Amino acid sequence: APTATDAPGSHASRIAGGLQRMHYRVIFGRQQDQAGMRKYMNEFRGELKDAEVALFYFKGVTLDSSGRNLLMASNAAPGRPIEQSAISLDEIADLMNAKQANVLLVDAGLADRTTEALARANSGLSPTMARMRDRSRFMVAFANMPGKVGRSDTESPFADVLATYLTSQDLTSADLGRHLQQDVFDRTRGSQLPWVRSDLGAVRLAALPEGQTA
Repeated sequence: APTATDAPGSHASRIAGGLQRMHYRVIFGRQQDQAGMRKYMNEFRGELKDAEVALFYFKGVTLDSSGRNLLMASNAAPGRPIEQSAISLDEIADLMNAKQANVLLVDAGLADRTTEALARANSGLSPTMARMRDRSRFMVAFANMPGKVGRSDTESPFADVLATYLTSQDLTSADLGRHLQQDVFDRTRGSQLPWVRSDLGAVRLAALPEGQTA
């Protein structure tokens, strides 16, 4: 449930459209408060019962709370209790139990007034991302290295690369990880390097059309 615009041509709509062409069941939300995020989480959980591949993408504000990554709801604000304004990324990961692959993609770590104000208002918070523990059958990719704050503009080379490659019927987890790191690094002239960890090898991420066999 990315907190991003769904305007035609936006990164979020391009990514959603690409996943649909790859035969994913797409659950899409934008600018959600915590209750809305949990509603989409419950729907996501229900779709995972017989899933071969599960993919979650979030674009928005995140905070590191003493090593715990928080995805901030759209109504997060200084003075509002964090427990009412965020979802833990580990809570999302705990839902994901697809048979072949679980892909967790987070486009965050941007330095802006929202993240900095939230971090100042709460002790133990940092406007970055923390390294996640390794999980079986998982690929995890962050737009920036843990502990590093990205640029404060509205452009997202990470989302742009995702939108470009999340269309291919032949895309594997190894391909995606390689493209994210190399293409974002090249486009930003070395100022941004995504963090990617995976134990998947080269799992095919696109589903075959119904009735077609490999």
